[in-house]
Amino acid sequence: MKKQLPALTSLRFFAAAMIVVQHAAGHFGVFKDLAKNYALDQGVSFFFVLSGFILTYTHGNLSGVKNSIYFLWARIARIWPSHATTMITFYILWAYVFSTGYSPDISTTLSNLTLTQSWIPYPSYFFSYNGVSWSLSTELFFYAMFPLLIINIRKNWPLKLLFSVSLLGLSFLIISITRPPAVITGDIITSASWLYIWPPARLLEFVFGMLAGLVVMQKSDSLLDSRWSAIYGFMALTIMICAGILVPNLSSWMLSHQWIPLWQDSC
Repeated sequence: MKKQLPALTSLRFFAAAMIVVQHAAGHFGVFKDLAKNYALDQGVSFFFVLSGFILTYTHGNLSGVKNSIYFLWARIARIWPSHATTMITFYILWAYVFSTGYSPDISTTLSNLTLTQSWIPYPSYFFSYNGVSWSLSTELFFYAMFPLLIINIRKNWPLKLLFSVSLLGLSFLIISITRPPAVITGDIITSASWLYIWPPARLLEFVFGMLAGLVVMQKSDSLLDSRWSAIYGFMALTIMICAGILVPNLSSWMLSHQWIPLWQDSC
């Protein structure tokens, strides 16, 4: 039986808080200074990495078609009921309680119900109903890929990593060919559609988490050894302190230089 990792529970809280603060700043005007100084949307990246880590740690020996189907069904059964409930609640509130006139069409509704909305590069789709559920759509892609990625990953992990990098490269290629705008100003395709929302572009983060899970599984004895755990803890604390000092400036720099990942557009 796998050893429990209780520390991850607290990390989930902080990552979720980052996302809540970011959206609260944008929609309600609170926590603006905090949202301005930190790239809080990286909380989403944390969850994607964590997902790969946890699944590898708990299902690292997954194999066979039957087990893979059961695994995927179990993941869907875990996330879909709450997603559907939230979706219906959102619609009732927006359409009837607050009378906003929100009335998505059939295709938008179906894409949201089937958790495929993040595959459609228009905000009216991937931000439909409960807008943050686009991340569940992307997670579902990770779940579908996991049984394939986990096969013999201890030996062929470089190929899996290269595959995920190539998918991110495909996103850049699409942007360099189509040259979409970088900022969402309406229901249009933007660079964010392909780099931030599109599931294949985010697979690299999930694979990073899987590789981290492999390291912990293979080195768990030394990681949990009292002598080494103190050293690792000190290193982690040092990194956190440095990050706390540097991240505000780095975040501001990133937000003011969003054109850098789109350098292909000028080629």
